[in-house]
Amino acid sequence: MEKWSNVVNKVFEATVLLVLHILQMATVFWFLLYLVQEFYMESIARIGLSLLILILQRKVILGCSSDT
Repeated sequence: MEKWSNVVNKVFEATVLLVLHILQMATVFWFLLYLVQEFYMESIARIGLSLLILILQRKVILGCSSDT
């Protein structure tokens, strides 16, 4: 009987450690995903703003050159 109790304790301990490890990995994954998303959105915004500025500058330059 003591042998089965020992086996049950070991299985329970392994299960708890596995669940804690999965939770830890999920937390790290979500944190990294959050950081990547923040950087990605910021990069998209910067690229979009830069393209908009370039397009507006080109239209202004083309508009000025066509007037002369």
